[in-house]
Amino acid sequence: MPRIAVQPLAPRHRAKWHDWADTLDLQVEFHRLAPSSLRERLRASPLAALHSGYRLLDRFGSAFGRLTRGLLIEQAAQSLAAAVAAPPQLSTAAALDRCRTRMLERLDALRRAPRQPATPQPCYTAAYHG
Repeated sequence: MPRIAVQPLAPRHRAKWHDWADTLDLQVEFHRLAPSSLRERLRASPLAALHSGYRLLDRFGSAFGRLTRGLLIEQAAQSLAAAVAAPPQLSTAAALDRCRTRMLERLDALRRAPRQPATPQPCYTAAYHG
């Protein structure tokens, strides 16, 4: 199934896209979306990673957000329109068949020995694994 990779604002949320792309032998092509609010932008900033920064955002984020709401919504809408117009990425039939075969093999092994722990057999280096 074709996908358009929308880049999450927070870098820590991008690993799943890389995992998906690695599984299907794709080089993920992110499309950036602008944040639709100041609060959204600040939540993705390094400030939000700090406990005190997170409390500060909760306390004052909505007040600052009212000042920039219209501009940020317009920028977010424009970036979303650009992403929708981008060509989707599609894996090859061979990569999809390989993944489907691995899944069916694992299901068959589970049916044969439901209480036996699975032996991990990675077929690629996922973003989660470094």
